[in-house]
Amino acid sequence: MSKVENLKVGDKVFISVNEHEKLCTVERVTKAYIYANGIRFRRISGWATGQNIGWIRPANETDIKRLGNSAT
Repeated sequence: MSKVENLKVGDKVFISVNEHEKLCTVERVTKAYIYANGIRFRRISGWATGQNIGWIRPANETDIKRLGNSAT
């Protein structure tokens, strides 16, 4: 499993924000942040910023089977 800091645009990710889980695709990556599903996450830790409480990580096969194989 790769690290959050190595994610790039187009990668499938698992996000858990405000007690909701979802498969998404990375929309944008900057030096400090990763953007997915309209939410900004810290690139080093994977934790969401602002009012969102949650985190991001690369999606694995279990996530895809459990949540479906279409990442948005």
